[in-house]
Amino acid sequence: SEITHLATARGIEGRPFDGLGGEQLWLCPSLENSPNDLSGNNNNGAYQGSMGTIADTSNGGSLAYDFDGTDDYIDVTGYANSKTAYSLSTWINGTGPNQVVVAFNVGDSSGSRSLNLGLQPSATALVGHQVSPSYYWAESTSTVNGAGWKHVAATYDGSDVKIYVDGVLEDTQAAPNSTTAQTRAFIGRWVGSTPFWLTGKMDDIRAYNRVLTQDEITHLASQRGVLGSPATTAQYNAFLTHAF
Repeated sequence: SEITHLATARGIEGRPFDGLGGEQLWLCPSLENSPNDLSGNNNNGAYQGSMGTIADTSNGGSLAYDFDGTDDYIDVTGYANSKTAYSLSTWINGTGPNQVVVAFNVGDSSGSRSLNLGLQPSATALVGHQVSPSYYWAESTSTVNGAGWKHVAATYDGSDVKIYVDGVLEDTQAAPNSTTAQTRAFIGRWVGSTPFWLTGKMDDIRAYNRVLTQDEITHLASQRGVLGSPATTAQYNAFLTHAF
C-alpha cells in the first residue's frame, strides 16, 4: 500500500490510510467519500438503490453512508471472511422502526452466511454466527437503535462469538466453526429471501480475519475513522540495548 501510494504522483506527501493492521475490508466515508476499500485488498463496494453519503461531523467523523430503509445497500461482491477467526467493527446510527435490520452481512447468493450484525426489535444489537443450519447469537445489553452514533464490534475466535458496544464487552456465546463458504458482503441489507433494510447511517466499517484485542476495540470505539494502532506505554529503543 505504501508503494502504491508513492506511485500515485511525484512528490506525494503523507501516507496511505493507516489502520490497525490486518484489515481485509475497510469502508469509511469520513476518510474517503466512496464505497472503495481502504484496506488495499481491492474489496471495493458498489452503491445500490439511491444511496450515497451525507455530512455528519459527530464522533470525529465528516461523512456517513446514508441508508433509506427501502432499497439502499452496499454490495461487496467477492469479499470472503474467515470461517475460524474474524472480527467486525463499525459505527452505526440507526433511526428506523424497531424491527430486525441487519446492518452487515457476509453471505453467498443463496443466503448462506456466517456473520450477521443487526438491530433487534428491542433496539439492542445482535450478532449472528451461522453454522448451517444453526445460528449462535450474542446480543448487547445496551440500546443501539435510536441511540445516536454507537460503535459495535463482534469477534469470533473459533469457539466464542462476542459483541461489544462502545468498546465494552456485553455478551459471549459459544459457537462452533463455520463450514459455509462465503462469497460477498452486503452492508445495509439482510441477504435472505425476505430482505430487511437499514434505516440510518454507518461509518468506518472494518472486517478482519483475526480476533481484535480489547485495546484495539477500545481504540476503534474512540472516534469514527480513527487511524493507526492503540498507543503503547513503552517504546523499544535498539540504541539503548546495543553494545557498540
